[in-house]
Amino acid sequence: MKEIKDAFGPLWELYSKSSVSEIIVDSIDDIYYEESGKIHNCKGRVFSSDEEIVQTINKLIEYSGRKLKEGQYSMNFVVDETTNIMVVLPPLSIKGPILNLTKIPNQSFGWSEYLKFGAIEESGKKLIEDLLKDSKSFLVAGPVGSGKTTLLNMLVDTIDKEQRVVTIEKMANLVTNRKRVARLQTENNKAEELIELVDAARSMRADYVILNDIQGPETMPFLSLLHEGHSGMALIGAENVFDALRRLELKALSSDFTGTIEDIRYAISSAFDYVIFQEKCEDGKRRVTRVGKIICDGNRLNLDIVYKV
Repeated sequence: MKEIKDAFGPLWELYSKSSVSEIIVDSIDDIYYEESGKIHNCKGRVFSSDEEIVQTINKLIEYSGRKLKEGQYSMNFVVDETTNIMVVLPPLSIKGPILNLTKIPNQSFGWSEYLKFGAIEESGKKLIEDLLKDSKSFLVAGPVGSGKTTLLNMLVDTIDKEQRVVTIEKMANLVTNRKRVARLQTENNKAEELIELVDAARSMRADYVILNDIQGPETMPFLSLLHEGHSGMALIGAENVFDALRRLELKALSSDFTGTIEDIRYAISSAFDYVIFQEKCEDGKRRVTRVGKIICDGNRLNLDIVYKV
């Protein structure tokens, strides 16, 4: 406990509060955090200087077992499988060192919690459960901070317990309590390494393959994997349910693929059956607001909205 407390330094008192989910340091005088779904500014001065922020960053990197290479000014890493940390240092950061700490939930949410917190209606829950029983594939989408990773965790735990799940993770940030799950992780957080993991998953007798963050180069190989008969889920950042499809098209275009945009759209509609969209609403609560069935209509992608709030 002392080692991790020392690593977090002046942020430890705030970080150790269970109600705090994220801490952001944009500069020495611009530090804020999310607590119980609300953003709060830190009162008073947390760090005495930029040098102390850098010292804390270095301690966190050392504690995680990683090391900044010469000429490297940014790093994304996980501490103790509990916290996702992103750091950016000068000269890339203009106002001084930047530090983002996002807690990974220490337990997965279930449908009962989703219903209790108003994150989904009973009709939406039943719809998704029925689709999972039919081994449908999902594109899970939402803006930054919408809780889409938590939603993905819950969907993974809802998959039939007799089925084998293989996860492909750029960084290990999924939380699942199920058995029959094999987890694959990139070695150096490189998007290109995801292609190798997709190829590995192809031979692992998976019923469901889960991609926890669509980056780009691995998109077409992953779509091809699902088209071969695997069921799957993937996570993508998007502003709305229709934007999710457009962004997936753009990600696919960055793959090593020589086909047309029509080929990409056909691949998407063949791989994924539905888009599930979750967002953070004005009241601070996170909700599943749309579920849409993907339709390839005249070489264009469209959605038939089957659930909305």
